[in-house]
Formats: sequence, structure tokens, C-alpha cells
Amino acid sequence: MDKKNIYTEYFYNQYSNNTDYKKYYLITCKQINRTVWDIFKYYNKKVKILDLWCWFWWFANYCKLNWFSNYTWVDLSKDELSIAKKNFPNYKFIYDDIFESLKSDQNNYDIIYMSMVFEHFELNQCPILIKEIYKKLNKNWVFINYQPNADSYFNSCSTLYIDITHERLWNRDSYLQLIKTLKLENYKINFRNSYIWWNVFWNLLHKSIKKLFELFLLLMWYNKKYIYTKSFYSILYKK
Repeated sequence: MDKKNIYTEYFYNQYSNNTDYKKYYLITCKQINRTVWDIFKYYNKKVKILDLWCWFWWFANYCKLNWFSNYTWVDLSKDELSIAKKNFPNYKFIYDDIFESLKSDQNNYDIIYMSMVFEHFELNQCPILIKEIYKKLNKNWVFINYQPNADSYFNSCSTLYIDITHERLWNRDSYLQLIKTLKLENYKINFRNSYIWWNVFWNLLHKSIKKLFELFLLLMWYNKKYIYTKSFYSILYKK
């Protein structure tokens, strides 16, 4: 299967018929603020940001709302790029394969962000991609990878099969194993659940139900998961 042909009109083929992306902006911006805002809040607004395959342009929108000015997006989806250029005229958008772009790009970046992309690659491609990304990171900066969670208590199988270009899902353990095999110099990594509650009431309700569910898992002789949400963040720091 030639994925490149699918990616060319990816938004049209996969999401345009059932997604209100403007409404989706509001949800995802709130999620980023609740989950990884501490990474961004102290940074100069001119930090160099590279976004690899920005799903629904949500991170571009987040950067725009928070006045980050030095933003570049690389993608193979011509229809998504076309829409993004209209919505974010002050940002830089590049039509290219991310492997080729990372190899040819002479710039280094402070923040490299990737959302709902890693699951599209075959296993042998993943270490190559991480190494290339790590080379492009400036010292003391960060690569943020947001991806579906194979350890999700619910929906992990449906997440794998919702898209014909998906290859595999990762969890905290397998992703950490991958990073260790690469023998990167001077790094640290942590993982975070995706923020899923919207106010104090839902926060308390979520935590209460989660405790009951984990008790059920214990009684059934299953392990509870530290990273358990439908999707999760991995944050790789270059020290």
C-alpha cells in the first residue's frame, strides 16, 4: 500500500466528513494547557518550534493563541497544508516527508512536537526517526511525542484500527525500551497521562471511578497502569 497517496488528501479521506476541527481546537488547547503547559510557560515566545505532521493543526493553533512566533510544520498532506496556510498565514509550512526533511534541514530546534504520528510507522522506522529528531534538538530542549496508548484501559484496539495507515501502538514500557536501545547521550524522559477532565466536579468523579476500577483490576489479578489514558505524552529532554 502506498501510504504517500493516502496522506496527500489525508484530511479529506479520513476526517473531513465527521470532524468539527474548530470545536476540536478548543478541546485540544485545554488539554495541552492542563498536561504540558509547564514545559512552555517560561519560554521566550521566539523559541524555534518544529511540528511534525500536525494533526488537525491543533498545535499550530495552540502556538498562535500563546504568541509563539517561530513555528514550522512539515507534512505530506496537501489538503491539510492548504487549510493550515489560510488559518495561520504567519507560520512556515513545508510539504515533505519528515525523514527527508529532518535529514536535509540545516536548522536545529528548541521544541519538536509530534502528535498522533508515531503509530503510523513500522518498527524499523521508529529508531531512525527518534535519532534524527534528537540530532535536531538544541541542548536543554525537548521533544514531545503525543500518541495513542496501548495500555489504555479502554479503546486501545479501536485506536489501532481506526486508520488503515496505523502500524502499531506503543505504551510506556515499549517506548522506554526503544529509547534505551538507541543509547542517546545526555537525555532524560518522562511520561504523562493525557488530561481528560474539564472542571473540578469531573476531576473528582474521574478520580473516584478510577480508584474503583483499579480495585476491580486488583481483585481480577490484573495490574493497574500508571499511564492509562487513551493517549499519552512522552517528553524527551536533551540535557
